[in-house]
Amino acid sequence: MSGNRAEVALIPADLPDHAVLSKPQVCSIINLSEDTLARLHQKGEGPERLRLSPRRVGYTVGAIRSWLKKRGTAA
Repeated sequence: MSGNRAEVALIPADLPDHAVLSKPQVCSIINLSEDTLARLHQKGEGPERLRLSPRRVGYTVGAIRSWLKKRGTAA
């Protein structure tokens, strides 16, 4: 069993794909620091993010699920 399945399981199944999570929530789910998530984004490798305001970003649950699935197949 891959570690990816355990990560996806941390996202409640009843949470819709359009729900938006904060950066700290996402980091908790994917078990990465905010700095690492920022580096992944700079390299174009992180989950797709939404600009919520000039100083705040969010991530849809669907984008996180999709990104985790892709990382599981790439490893």
